[in-house]
Formats: sequence, C-alpha cells, structure tokens
Amino acid sequence: LELLMASEAYVYVWKEQRWVESIQIQDPSVLSHASVGEFSTFTLQSRDRQGAPRTTGGDNFYVRLIGPAIVMGEVEDRSDGTYNVRYRPLDAGEYNLEVLLTYADGSGLNDYGIGDGDDAVYWHIHGSPFQVSVAGKDAPAPPQALPQCRGGTVTGRWVRKQLCHTNHLACDLADYDDDWVWVPEGCRFHNFTKRDLESCATSSSGEPSRIILSGSSQVRTLLFDLAFTTQTQDVLPKKYWTDVVATDVTPQLYFHWMVPQYDGNGMLDYDDLLTVLDQFVGTHYRGPQDIFSVQASIHDLHFGELNEYKTNIRRMADFMSRVPSKRLFRLGDAVHLPPGGRSIVERGLRGPRVQEANRIARVAM
Repeated sequence: LELLMASEAYVYVWKEQRWVESIQIQDPSVLSHASVGEFSTFTLQSRDRQGAPRTTGGDNFYVRLIGPAIVMGEVEDRSDGTYNVRYRPLDAGEYNLEVLLTYADGSGLNDYGIGDGDDAVYWHIHGSPFQVSVAGKDAPAPPQALPQCRGGTVTGRWVRKQLCHTNHLACDLADYDDDWVWVPEGCRFHNFTKRDLESCATSSSGEPSRIILSGSSQVRTLLFDLAFTTQTQDVLPKKYWTDVVATDVTPQLYFHWMVPQYDGNGMLDYDDLLTVLDQFVGTHYRGPQDIFSVQASIHDLHFGELNEYKTNIRRMADFMSRVPSKRLFRLGDAVHLPPGGRSIVERGLRGPRVQEANRIARVAM
C-alpha cells in the first residue's frame, strides 16, 4: 500500500492503481497557455485497468489549478469515455494544473457512497500536474465600489494574500498564519464590529442572547472569531480541547468541545454525544433569544458507511429542532493542516465522499 494525503482523510491506494497514469488529455498542447477572464477547455480520454480506451462514463475527475489563485475546473461526463473540462482563471501568473481520478466506475473499488478505506483513487493522470501560463490583466472594480454581500450562496475564490494589494481585490480577513485569502465575486464582505455583534445578539425585548457552540476544530475557529470581535479576556488564542465559557462580554460565549467517542464501527457514538450535548445545552441555554451552533463531526466522514452518517445527521437535526433558538448547523468538512505546515488551502481536496455527506446534511437540516 502507498499512503496519500487527501484533504479529508488518509486514503490507502493499491500500487496497481498506477493504471490511472494511462489516462491522457487528447490534445495536451492546449494546456500551456490560458487568458485571464476567458474559459479554457480540454478533453480527457478515460481508460480501463488494462489501459484500453473506455466507451462509457461514470468516472469522477478532480481538476484544479494552483498558482497566484485557486481555480477549480468543471468536468462534464459525455458518457462515451471522454470528459470535457473547462476552467476560467481571473488572475495572471504561473499555475500547476492538477488532474486526478477520484473514482473509477468498474475499477474494483467500492462506490464512494458505501465504501470505506479503499473507496477512492486520488491518482494523477498522465502528465499531471501540468504547467499553465495565464496571461492578461483583469480590471476588477475597487472594493469600495462593490455592493455588500447578502444572504444565500456567495461564490468566490482563494488568492494568495499579496494579490489583495497588487490587484486591489475585495479580500476578506485572513488567518495571519495562512498565505491564502478568500475573495467573494462581485461583492464585498462586511467585517462585523463588536457593536454589530451586540446589536445582532440582542432580542426584540432587549434581552442579550447567549451564543452556544458545539463541535470540534471548525467550531473552535468560530469561537476564536467571536472572541476577537467581542474582545473577551476569557478566551486565549490557543487550541482548546475542553469546554470554554466567556462571561465578561455581551453576548456571552459557551463552547462545548465535541469529544470523539467511537462505536464499534468507527463512527461517532451519537448516544453518548447527544447525551453530553443535551447536558451542556441544558446548563447554559436560557430561551429562544439564544443562538445555537452545532457541527457534524469530520470523523463521521472518514469511517464507516454514509448510510449510517445519514441516520446520525437526522438524529442531530431532531435534537436541534427541540432547542427553540436561532440555529446554525455547520457541515463536517474541515480541512486540517498536514504535517509540515502546508496551507490548508493548498491541500484542499474535497472528494466525492465529502460532497455526498454535505448533500445528506443539507437535506436533513
């Protein structure tokens, strides 16, 4: 076995999966250059385990450019063994174009919806990563001229922090330890102040809300964001693996660290998890004016079957429905720093299993 690092888990891959390297781009010459703001396209020809061209579809490919920015490719399955790919870069510079097979229909691997350790491939096709030069210069509107981002889905991209200044982009606040910044497309985020948060977390009757958080590292990051905004002295900028309470600010913050207790199948033990969570909420929850945020654990995405994940997420949704408050559910697809400290953005490979788990969670919630 060879061990590869995917974003959501360690994925074990048999050496025989090297047959993926026989998959090729029909005309590699189209890859060397691209233009800012314009779509570039190419076609993949998939192959079977013997290296013969396939005549049916069903494979999943992951396409991404990484350079001054992150550019995701769109893949269209033509159902004849070929796949059309297109991408649209918005920032000039030199990029690495990664093309990986993540699931191969009929390859002997489990379907990604039901499998466990060997349900994915994550193997580069022939020639990947490719070198791509993106030329041209976009003229984005100055940040102050953009409207404020509103509710719903906000699209955007990750760019290296230096582009925020050189290209005058409407960058969101960044993790000081990370070189990457999220830039929304066509709008700008509002950076909330302490006064904004106090106003938002006050009920119509004037009673301040409590913010109750439950989860692991993702929600802990949310705790740090709230601690920074409220300027509390009760939360220090360090990792916590325990419950944390901040009562010196308004709104008060209550964080429950979701300790991963596993059942015999490697999934989180939801009997234990929901019992402890019910005790924590029962201790600190006061009424419908409070704000309650909970997270699906990333551990559920790494082990066992997604059918069991679906059952557990429904149990979580039922628990949340019994807490009359403003509720926020966070999907369990965190990307952690690997050994060596490479950027979480550079490593971000969201595989089919995570995408399916997120779809299940959205439906349940």
